[in-house]
Amino acid sequence: MPKKILVLHTGGTISMQADATGAVVTSQDNPMNHVSNPLEGIEVHALDFFNLPSPHIKPKHMLALYHKIKEETNNYDGVVITHGTDTLEETAYFL
Repeated sequence: MPKKILVLHTGGTISMQADATGAVVTSQDNPMNHVSNPLEGIEVHALDFFNLPSPHIKPKHMLALYHKIKEETNNYDGVVITHGTDTLEETAYFL
């Protein structure tokens, strides 16, 4: 049975892309959703949980992440969170 991994995207620069002028902007089309799954024996399920710049992540968002992870804990073998760097440390400590 393959391992199942849940990926929760929260926004930040990792989920942005360059526009026609070269400026980095948010988009409804998260480029992280186009990353292929090259690992054999692993199922990856991705969810755009938030699409926020990292400085906009507040304790209420961290709590929502906690609840989602707790809700899905029996359905997945692991969870990966993509997150901007400005509040990454705070979110990791909170969780």
